[in-house]
Amino acid sequence: MVLKYLTLLVIVSFMVGCKSQPHSGPVTFGKYTDAVRLSNGKVEAIVVPSIRRLVYFGKVNGENVLWSNPLANDATAKPGEWVNHGGDKVWFWPQHLWYQGKKNWPPTMDQAGTTNDVRIVRFSDSKRDSVELIETTPAADEFGVKTVRRYRLEGNSLVITSQVEGDSSESEKFNGFAVWAVTQIPDPVGQRILGRLMSKDAAATAIPLGPGPHDSPLHVVSKASPSVIEIARVASRKQSIKSGFEVDRLAAYRDGVLFIIDASFTGQGTFAPGDRGQVYSHPDDGGFPPAVGTYAELEFTTPSKVPGKAAPMLTTVLSIQDANNFEHAVDIVGRR
Repeated sequence: MVLKYLTLLVIVSFMVGCKSQPHSGPVTFGKYTDAVRLSNGKVEAIVVPSIRRLVYFGKVNGENVLWSNPLANDATAKPGEWVNHGGDKVWFWPQHLWYQGKKNWPPTMDQAGTTNDVRIVRFSDSKRDSVELIETTPAADEFGVKTVRRYRLEGNSLVITSQVEGDSSESEKFNGFAVWAVTQIPDPVGQRILGRLMSKDAAATAIPLGPGPHDSPLHVVSKASPSVIEIARVASRKQSIKSGFEVDRLAAYRDGVLFIIDASFTGQGTFAPGDRGQVYSHPDDGGFPPAVGTYAELEFTTPSKVPGKAAPMLTTVLSIQDANNFEHAVDIVGRR
């Protein structure tokens, strides 16, 4: 890992621990000593470069809303193996195309033993101070492009932008592909997943994704309000389920806490049906002990890159809100 503090103010802000101003600095997360934390006194985010992802997002001194697998260990993985650490990461979409006849996953930028570069930037204007964490992957062998993610905290939200970067020849190899953000969350019995429809005319149904590894049963969808759908597993919870939806917001509600992901993009291109917002549900007996639990994935993509144009940039905004009950959660999710 390369950790670069671009101004002395970044180090000073972390040392004084000012809760009213954004601050950043190194921290230990589980067995990882290379973690970097962003905090604004309300919420915190932690990125671990050696496992290539955001591993924690939550209120200060609160629960991690992301699913984390403490049993995962790159050190014991085979070369080129994918290790399911959980958290929030970025890959390439569609999955069935980028392996191009090779092993299905992972993309080379997320193989065990790969480490991302992290930089911290602090900047100020007349209205606010801000700290931004910039995470860059090694170049992916499939295309030669790097993926750059920028993280910053705003109120109770974490704003993440994700974009591929490369020279013109590398970028053209990315034609037909998209940026794919995958957020893993705990999925205990009783949690309810919601989506906000793109428009009043958007289909309130689960859309199959395929071919190949995305063939699966579909989620059960019901209308929670005119603009909000509830996305449920099959009753047995024993199957992997993957579905696409015409949504620009996904959320999970349980025990009075509402976790929301909003998605938007800049750039040109179109979505295949269901590609924009996706949900994956892992089976309860999917190989993790009860202490770790199972998980769901809330996923968003950009449109596929158009030849001769820059790759679209994806912005996801993760936020945490209190909700009095399920009906209140539905009302919050439906707001624009």
